[in-house]
Amino acid sequence: MKHVFALATAVFAFTACNPAPEASELITDLEQTAASQSVVNHYFFTSVTPKLRTCWSQLQGEGTVDLALRYTKSDSGWMFERVEPLTSTLPNEQVAAAQACMQEAATGSSFALEEPRGGKSFEKFVVKWRWLVPLPEEKSQEMARRLNNTDPPKGCAKCIANYPARCVWSETGKEEDCRVEAPNSCSTTGTKCLSGLYGRAGSGIIIF
Repeated sequence: MKHVFALATAVFAFTACNPAPEASELITDLEQTAASQSVVNHYFFTSVTPKLRTCWSQLQGEGTVDLALRYTKSDSGWMFERVEPLTSTLPNEQVAAAQACMQEAATGSSFALEEPRGGKSFEKFVVKWRWLVPLPEEKSQEMARRLNNTDPPKGCAKCIANYPARCVWSETGKEEDCRVEAPNSCSTTGTKCLSGLYGRAGSGIIIF
């Protein structure tokens, strides 16, 4: 099923014909992250949100809820396993209710996400997503307005192993966690990670 999304143009200025490796890697990471966010948002839009809305509409207050949806690898792609609460601007009882809504709506769902060639292989995947409460209708001006005023979570890690080794949490991070082991090395537990915001990919609002 085709969908179209608008990504705001990011302008990068370079002083040479060939960008530095660090800049080139950053651009690639941003592009891959935006493409993955689009795929996951489309999965939510088609397979989860239709079952979620009735329950979600009963949440009280206005704000955001960050949820970690966990998946395991299957023949058809990534199969939903469970959901865990992360952070929220709502009271704790509303977070628990949001978790229950999402658990019921996502159960039995799955999605496929193409992996970059030569990339690391994973068996577990955590999707850390920020959801609006209440949840506006897709394509509505209300959703566009609120998305423009909401930052995506930066809950995934990237290990920078050169000296000094460091762990960086950002929107383009690719693993769930990271730990510095030595001055020039760090490690992860091997769970694939993607963070994002429902209705947005990169810096652009999705038109489902």
